[in-house]
Amino acid sequence: MLHNLAHNLLDAVTGHHHNGGSTKQFTGTVVLMKKNVLDFNDFNASVLDRVHELVGQRVSLQLISAVNADSENGLKGKLGKPAYLEDWISTITPLTAGDSAYKVTFDWDDEIGVPGAILIKNNHHSQFYLKTITLENVPGEGTVHFVCNSWVYPAEKYTKDRIFFVNKTYLPSDTPLPLQQYRQEELVHLRGDGKGELQEYDRVYDYAYYNDLGNPDKGSDYARQTLGGTSEYPYPRRGRTGRAPTESDPSSESRIPLLMSLDIYVPRDERFGHLKMSDFLAYALKSIAQFIRPELEALFDPTPNEFDSFEDVLKLYEGGIEVPEGFLKDIGDNIPLEMIKEIFRTDGAQFLKFPTPQVIKENRLAWRTDEEFAREMLAGVNPVNISLLQTFPPVSTLDVNVYGDQSSTITEEHIKNYLDGLTVEEALKSNKLFLLDHHDALMPYVRRINSNTSSKIYASRTLLFLKSDGTLKPLVIELSLPHPDGDEHGRTSSVFTPAEEGVESSIWQLAKAYVAVNDSGVHQLISHWLNTHAVCEPVVIATNRQLSVVHPIYKLLHPHFRDTMNMNALARQILINAGGILETTVFPGRYAMEMSSIVYKKWVFPEQALPADLIKRGMAVKDESAPHGLRLVIEDYPYGADGLKIWFAIRNWVEDYCSFYYKSDNIVQKDTELQSWWKELVEQGHGDKKDEPWWPKMQTREELIEACTIIIWTSSALHAAVNFGQYPYAGYLPCRPTVSRRFMPEKGTPEYDELESNPDKAFLKTITAQFQTVLGIALIEILSRHSTDEVYLGQRDTPNWTADAEALQAFNRFGKKLAEIEEKITNMNNDENLKNRVGKVEVPYTLLYPTGESGIAGKGIPNSTKMLHFKFHQTLIRTKPPPCPLGARLSSSAVAVNGKLLVPAGFVSMTNVRRSRPLTVSATSSSQSTTTIDPPSDANNIKGTVVLMKKNLLELNDLGASFKDRVHELLGKAVSLRLVSAVNTDPANGNRGKVGKAAYLENWIGKVTPLTAAECAFKVNFDWVEKIGVPGAFIIRNEHASEFYLKSLTLENVPGKGRVHFDCNSWVYPADKYKKDRVFFTNKTYLSSETPVGLKKFREEELVTLRGDDVVGKGELQEWDRVYDYAYYNDLGSPDKGEKYARPILGGSAKFPYPRRGRTGRAANLKDPKSERPLPLVKGLFVYVPRDEKFGHLKMSDLIAYALKSISQILKPDELATLLGHQKEFDSLEDVLKLYEGGVELPEGLLKFVRSTTPAETVKELFRTDGERLLKFPVPQVIKEDKSAWRTDEEFAREMLAGLNPVSICRLQEFPPASKLDPHVYGDQTSKITKEHIADKLDGLSIDEAINKNKLFILDHHDSLMPYLERINSTSVKGYASRTLLFLKNDGTLKPLAIELSLPNPGGVGCTSEVYTPASQGVESHIWQLAKAYVAINDSGYHQLVSHWLRTHAVIEPVIIATNRQLSALHPIYKLLHPHFRDTMNVNAVARQILINAGGVLENTVFPAKYSMEWSSVMYKNSWVFPEQALPKDLIKRGMAVEDSSASHGVRLLVEDYPYAADGLEIWSAIRTWVEEYCSFYFKTDEVVQKDSELQSWWKELREEGHGDKKDEPWWPKMQTVEELIESCTIIIWTASAYHAAINFGQYPYGGYPANRPSISRRFMPKIGTPEYEQLKKNPEKAFLETVTPQLQTLLGMASIEILSRHSADEIYLGQRESQEWTADIKVLEASENFRSKLKAVGERVTKMNKDDKLKNRTGPAKMPYTLLYPTSEPGLTGKGIPNSVSI
Repeated sequence: MLHNLAHNLLDAVTGHHHNGGSTKQFTGTVVLMKKNVLDFNDFNASVLDRVHELVGQRVSLQLISAVNADSENGLKGKLGKPAYLEDWISTITPLTAGDSAYKVTFDWDDEIGVPGAILIKNNHHSQFYLKTITLENVPGEGTVHFVCNSWVYPAEKYTKDRIFFVNKTYLPSDTPLPLQQYRQEELVHLRGDGKGELQEYDRVYDYAYYNDLGNPDKGSDYARQTLGGTSEYPYPRRGRTGRAPTESDPSSESRIPLLMSLDIYVPRDERFGHLKMSDFLAYALKSIAQFIRPELEALFDPTPNEFDSFEDVLKLYEGGIEVPEGFLKDIGDNIPLEMIKEIFRTDGAQFLKFPTPQVIKENRLAWRTDEEFAREMLAGVNPVNISLLQTFPPVSTLDVNVYGDQSSTITEEHIKNYLDGLTVEEALKSNKLFLLDHHDALMPYVRRINSNTSSKIYASRTLLFLKSDGTLKPLVIELSLPHPDGDEHGRTSSVFTPAEEGVESSIWQLAKAYVAVNDSGVHQLISHWLNTHAVCEPVVIATNRQLSVVHPIYKLLHPHFRDTMNMNALARQILINAGGILETTVFPGRYAMEMSSIVYKKWVFPEQALPADLIKRGMAVKDESAPHGLRLVIEDYPYGADGLKIWFAIRNWVEDYCSFYYKSDNIVQKDTELQSWWKELVEQGHGDKKDEPWWPKMQTREELIEACTIIIWTSSALHAAVNFGQYPYAGYLPCRPTVSRRFMPEKGTPEYDELESNPDKAFLKTITAQFQTVLGIALIEILSRHSTDEVYLGQRDTPNWTADAEALQAFNRFGKKLAEIEEKITNMNNDENLKNRVGKVEVPYTLLYPTGESGIAGKGIPNSTKMLHFKFHQTLIRTKPPPCPLGARLSSSAVAVNGKLLVPAGFVSMTNVRRSRPLTVSATSSSQSTTTIDPPSDANNIKGTVVLMKKNLLELNDLGASFKDRVHELLGKAVSLRLVSAVNTDPANGNRGKVGKAAYLENWIGKVTPLTAAECAFKVNFDWVEKIGVPGAFIIRNEHASEFYLKSLTLENVPGKGRVHFDCNSWVYPADKYKKDRVFFTNKTYLSSETPVGLKKFREEELVTLRGDDVVGKGELQEWDRVYDYAYYNDLGSPDKGEKYARPILGGSAKFPYPRRGRTGRAANLKDPKSERPLPLVKGLFVYVPRDEKFGHLKMSDLIAYALKSISQILKPDELATLLGHQKEFDSLEDVLKLYEGGVELPEGLLKFVRSTTPAETVKELFRTDGERLLKFPVPQVIKEDKSAWRTDEEFAREMLAGLNPVSICRLQEFPPASKLDPHVYGDQTSKITKEHIADKLDGLSIDEAINKNKLFILDHHDSLMPYLERINSTSVKGYASRTLLFLKNDGTLKPLAIELSLPNPGGVGCTSEVYTPASQGVESHIWQLAKAYVAINDSGYHQLVSHWLRTHAVIEPVIIATNRQLSALHPIYKLLHPHFRDTMNVNAVARQILINAGGVLENTVFPAKYSMEWSSVMYKNSWVFPEQALPKDLIKRGMAVEDSSASHGVRLLVEDYPYAADGLEIWSAIRTWVEEYCSFYFKTDEVVQKDSELQSWWKELREEGHGDKKDEPWWPKMQTVEELIESCTIIIWTASAYHAAINFGQYPYGGYPANRPSISRRFMPKIGTPEYEQLKKNPEKAFLETVTPQLQTLLGMASIEILSRHSADEIYLGQRESQEWTADIKVLEASENFRSKLKAVGERVTKMNKDDKLKNRTGPAKMPYTLLYPTSEPGLTGKGIPNSVSI
């Protein structure tokens, strides 16, 4: 036993097993997710699985032959020997990624032949999620894929082992004989036996009625009808769970306990892959539905908590509304605060807040207009009900014997004056009249609803008229009630017509609200739930029961079933159940689902086809001349127009797909699985309608195509159209109320009087009450979100879903068609003639735009009907207020600017805008919120709320810190705040502002620390006396043991001012860390001379602290220090490690000048006292920068830092050489492409070395792996569309104008090109390019003519490199200095003419040069390709070290330091520039640790290697001139533009199609205009500039210290005029934002394919007669790849630039601000809003130019639009977007 155990232990650790000595083997890779990953690291499961491995109970796999049957096993396919997963014990379970990859080795012999399936047996304790199995080198087949995506439970849970089939597709009759029985048995298992309660490991799909909605055991109020199985209440079937019946009603199924709702049975493979967010969401909804509702009834119903005005409603999105304290206390006993917070977005559980819905984002009143009311019937969230009116007056189809006369009472008199001169008859014939009819559907229920619920509703009819501009206008609304004498007496009706004034207008607004209430209910219950969710579920069940996974129709439909059963099961638990959310928030109440059953009676499957539906509703007519044979009656019907495009794209895809497998109707008829599927779907899934004559018979291919198209349309596009607009349109409840609580007021009643005197209040009292509103919008916010891993229409979650090439080609065509549709939708939304597409609310119709973004995007068509599917990343995420346009609403007294609401001058807000972003654990991005506090009862008492984040939150619940802080509170050491007067001074305190009494944060001990939201809110009460007056600042003192991140303080009812808000955003450390307590100032802006006298000393003292005047030169700075100071770059080397790591000090000398960095004060190296000692690697992230400058680290920030450190230190080439003995090469460009497709294998020895040194989580972020074995990267844009375009001369040249480094190309002004190098030192460096080299390539021009006509250009990397080449080439690098000449063709593109490659003369001064010209054939073409590569290498190094690092990161840091040292947070220039400094110091500090340091990433990946930073210093010395950083001057200097007063921006580009310059000038001009307007507001004259002491100190210090090595340069502005100030600030902002964006965010899109932008050359150009030359002839790709960057350095470089090219999720872009309250000056906000508008216009122009085929350089052969200067972006690798600052 012990012997066997030892062998098992050895095998488990080593991955080997004994196989009897078989010699024929092949390997496979199994990718799975362990239960302990998916269930939040269940270490118990992990340990038990390892124990099972040790005792021999492992995971086995057996191949099943597809070609050879076993006669002894019923002719089933022969089984191979078991193979076992290897390394289960030793494979580290990752905490941050789900997938683990395991090797498996199969024995193979001829009897197995080609495998067609695999049996898998799990002998472990726990289940796992099996993703894929890939077999390599299968004899006769090569690679074989099994796409599994299924949970595999322990073998004891199954009666048979699990089987998975290869990804081939077979009709039943075509199934290989050895697989047929396996195929049939698998379906038998999935159908189950219909007995007993199903368990989580069961895989049974079966049917049941909706008999689980009620809970009669709780009482009659919770009893509900069974839906389905009767003619009275028919319904589609749901998935069976087999739970026991209720005690009170044996026909009703019992409900599972609330806390087990997530465990409601659905087949496990149909369940969400629950990450924490899913759990939170489900629990939150359960809590709302069950725990909160009784509290609601107790607290809200007797005295309803009403909205008093629309301003109150808007607080839901701005400041929040207060929830009664008692309510929260009561539910707090039942529900963890973390859970309820997902719905109640709070600061301390007190205030509800939601994102602003699109319908009020641009215009807060447009929803009230008649035009928008009507437009939403065509382009809103329920555009599927409006019909063409075909008879007047409208008629009813209700049974007159039951309901009496229900015909409409609308007469011609009501509408004749509103028909634009037409008669009613003419309007009918002209298809001008339309009807939204909610009469017949509702009338049978109106009496019961109005009698037995709190709702008071009407049946309604709305008539509309189609105007000549294509829009609808409402003509009349009819509201009807059942006759009071009984249903058989008919109805009583009132008719309302539009009115704009007086009480009539208020009545008309209410009439529209009653219609909206009806439409909301019909939408939610019918259009949404019934017509998508409910009708799709039986399709899911029938498909899984009757169609094998290898059946073509299964593969076609399966993606459209994702999550549907799980969603519907949860809905039955918490949404549509008795007392659930839907009954609580939608007007039918308890009759909701019963009503949907009645409507189902009229459901007709063929009419779910969009064309049939449109024709039925009269919204379209058949027309052979129209696209698809159908013409819309309303041409501008966005849902209809977009829907038809999507419908026919789906249909064409389905037709292509089905026609491949079904060549004739006969094949359809003889497909046994298909016929069983359709029969069961009709007779069981929709069994209550099985006898309907309209069901397709499924006898023809056409019927199959139509049926499948309907299923896909319904589950994808129709669902998207009626689901994802819920929050954008209905998130503002007054627009789409869901409940009406009282009838239309009648004259003489108090309600009518209220309607006259306070119409808004009356309106709000009529529609949904406050709590139901909050509950409803919380629900639809969830339902309207796209998950981060959404799979959209035209996408699949695996590329290997089928092996059939024709099917894949058809699917690819489908995807391209959808992309075309997206472009058409965008164009239509921009067409001002199509007024219904945007409307007065300015919400473009995008609900049928195929792809979306995560979150509430209002666009995107997921494959399937799934209302919610969330990911929660249990990570550190960066928390910042969202970027807010500077016109967002800020206060109730705000004023309008350009249609936006801005803060008035009288609004006082306090701010200290020195910001940082702290760590937090949060399920959603935290947003800055303001809160509403009860008015003070005592005139001398001011109540306030402090919002902060505790350290124990921000540092992953440091319980020690939490405990200590509570102890300190008990001992009386609390957090105190004191107000500082701006107007009254204290002579005894140096004439500082008077300071009020200390007030203390309340309830620190009792405040629950939330785990899911970052912010805690604390009350504070201030005593106020007149001597304080208006507060201009406040002082805070932290007596705790730990720091906290202070976000805001809000005061209410400050005498003379009202509400006062302090926006702080700064770390506050314990008081013993500071010499003076912290102070925060108002957001008013003051020049230093204008500072209120009470604040002057505080202002001056704060700057003294920030300068560190009392600590300068006195040791190492600590994390709590707030000191900004200067130092040289003396920390790049590490001489104590050896001479190899010594580097020269940059800065402070004429030889190596450099901008200054932030001082850290660390100790000196032992070997070189002038060099600062680097931090130990593990402390790299803790390099000192002022704490408020540090990242608010998202987990990705940590991964970036740690991964880069690990790579730069652990994978250094010298260590790799020892480890591997060589550097592995790419053998071909196909090898390179594997980086993006399948990955490349890393040596096992390397992986073991890495694992022993770094956590698996760390290296995985760079090594994107399945089990850490395969490197894989996203496909760079440059090869996404065309994998070979990068090789063309046109693309090579284009990237000098529109690539990653478009700032170096110059116009050639003399020939041959001259050198500026000192001939006494370097000899003759003149170019060797002659006339003969280029004369025949100038389109008939002479060289002089070409120069005079501005046709010749040069990319010159000669003079900058030549002085360093000899030293660089003494390393492993072999490079050249280069000159590249180009010619401007008539079509605006450049073509390269010649490349000169030069080396220092081996015999002394001068150089030796070779000139290469373009060639397209033979070895000469390969030599030309290599010549371009040498140029690209030079350009890559210059880009990274000069264009990028030096000219943005390095030169900006001293600006940041000087600004913080010399400009107060109150100074206007501080406020102007501060957003453009975000994260820069932190980025630079980390870079000095791991990127630009000796042996760092840059030295390992860029050709100058150890000379990299020294070279950038020389470039700073020779070429950096501050005024020339202005884009116009840079372009003129390079000869790329000339001054021209008649041209835009005063300069004319000499290459008109120069994308970087064209877009850059637009951005530059927008920035300059903004800066000019801003500065001119504060600096009216040059004298104001001259006398501004802080400004003058700032500029002097920036020149003399920040850029001290260039302080004597004559070109520095003197800062004596407003113009100099404007130009200087514009340069700073341009450099930090747009210029950096242009040369940073294209790094991966262009350079992520290393062949396009190699960064190292390892050998010289091959010479004839050498082995290298012979290799170039025979294998040019191999020769190319052996010349440029080797594999490991390529991976390192790609990993680095992938990180550097990403936008964070919380990026703040140019024109945006972190805070809404950064200034109180209205004119400045107006200017800022204008700036934002201009940037938006620039973005539109960029998009337009990129579509202009004449501008060839904007896209080029690579089909890669130039978007690097497009102002905004989404997160991730987008290749566009201009962040405010150098933040990565």
